[in-house]
Amino acid sequence: MELSTYHQKYAAQPNAEIDKKILAKQSELEAVFSTLSPAFEQVPLKIAVLGCGDKRFVPKHRELFSFLLQKPIELTTFDITTDHLEGEDGVMRHDCTLPLPNGPYDITYAHVLLKFIEPTKQVDVLYNSHQALREHGLAIHVLDTQDYEGEHPLVNLATHKTFLQAKKIAFTEIPVHYGLALVLHN
Repeated sequence: MELSTYHQKYAAQPNAEIDKKILAKQSELEAVFSTLSPAFEQVPLKIAVLGCGDKRFVPKHRELFSFLLQKPIELTTFDITTDHLEGEDGVMRHDCTLPLPNGPYDITYAHVLLKFIEPTKQVDVLYNSHQALREHGLAIHVLDTQDYEGEHPLVNLATHKTFLQAKKIAFTEIPVHYGLALVLHN
């Protein structure tokens, strides 16, 4: 099957560009972990990555989380389409607006995913990422500033925070280089 234009664009990027994006993700996750100081007890840690633009990210996410948390991890990458991730281990085709299978997870992680989700279903992704967590788990949603600010934002952050408050889901907003990490926790 032919890859979507979006995934073709990613596939055409050189490895150096993918490495640069991983370094940005590392910086964002370091900000989250230094702010919240999670104390994960489970080994291996179970991590769900929600959405992935390129198959080169799959092993790099595994390495990144293992390095940052200094524990062995079990990583599952979920995406609504998986043709662009073919050949990588731990990939599952799944619509993240639906409950996540195979939980509970210590971390659910979505990097600029919400802007690709229909606005009325974005809260479903937030809710499902939280519901799939083990006790003391973190649902990390990284947003770029242009996703939630401006005249026509793709993500209505105020609406999402109101939803989370109504559901009594605790969250922390952590500034990161290109925007913020909205981290749900229990």
